[in-house]
Amino acid sequence: MKVLNICFYITVSSSVLTGESEFEKKYQAIYKNIPSFLFEQNERRLAVSLPGPLVSWLSREHKEFTQILSKLTNQKQTELLGGGFYNPVFPLLFPQDRTGQIDLMTSELRRCVGKRPRGMTVFNSIWDNSLITCIQASGMEYVFLDSSLIPKERQCYLPLLVSEQGKSLNVIATSREFIPNTLIEPKEYLRNLFDTINYLTKDDAYNSLTSERLVAIKIDENKFARLHDSKWLSKLFNAANENFSDSIKITLPGEYLHREQTRLPSYIPSGIQSDVAKWAKNNRGLISRNSNLG
Repeated sequence: MKVLNICFYITVSSSVLTGESEFEKKYQAIYKNIPSFLFEQNERRLAVSLPGPLVSWLSREHKEFTQILSKLTNQKQTELLGGGFYNPVFPLLFPQDRTGQIDLMTSELRRCVGKRPRGMTVFNSIWDNSLITCIQASGMEYVFLDSSLIPKERQCYLPLLVSEQGKSLNVIATSREFIPNTLIEPKEYLRNLFDTINYLTKDDAYNSLTSERLVAIKIDENKFARLHDSKWLSKLFNAANENFSDSIKITLPGEYLHREQTRLPSYIPSGIQSDVAKWAKNNRGLISRNSNLG
C-alpha cells in the first residue's frame, strides 16, 4: 500500500421526538461548528449526515448554516449524506415506504442546500440485501455499513459491490476500531493508522489491483465536539498535510469512488452492527427472564 485514503463522516442523532429547543441547544454547542470548521481552511474534508427534521429546522431557523454548507459542497469540501428522513429501520418498511423515506430526504437536502446526495447511511447498519434495489432506484451510488456486517474475507479496506435483481450498489465499510482518541497525538494517530492498514493488507491478493486503500470512520456529534473543542481535529488535518502528504489523503467518499475503480464483488447477509446487536440480545434476555417471574 502506497496511499491510505481516510474518509471521516459526522453523524448527528435525533428522533421524531426531538424538540426545537433541543435542536437550538445543540446547534449553539455543536452543529454550528461543523461548517465553520470546514470553512476555515480549504484542504479540510468531512462528509456529514444530518437527520431530515434537523435539516428542515436549520433551513428555517439558521439559514446561514445551510448557505455555508451549500458553498462547501460546491467547493468539494463536504458531501451531505442521504438516508431515511426519519432514520427508519428500513427492513421493517414496505418497499414503497423505503423509497419514500430516501426520496423525501433527498428532496429536502436539494431544497435546503441545492445539491442532492449520492450516498447514504442506514440507521444502526440494519441491513437486508433487498434494500439494494430501492436504494439504487433512489439514485444512491453508495451506502455506509458497519464493518461488523462485512464477511471477514472481504474486510480488505476497499469498496465492495453488492447486487440484487440486476441492480448494484457500492458499500463502504465503517471501522469503529479507528475512531480518534484525543489522548493520542494526531501525528501518532495517523502514523499508527497507516501502519496498521498497511500490515493488515500487505499480503492480500488485491495489491496487484491497486496501491491505495480506504478506511471510513464515523464520528458522532459528541465525539466531534470533543475533537473540535480540543483543537485535535485541526491538528489532524495539519499533520496530514505537513507530515503525510505522500501517503495519506483525507478524502470524501464520492470523490474517492469516482477516482478509484477497484471493487470487490460481495454478498452481505442480513444483520445489524455488532454493538447494537449485543444490546438487543441483552434486552430480549431480560424480557424473557422477567416473563418467567410470574
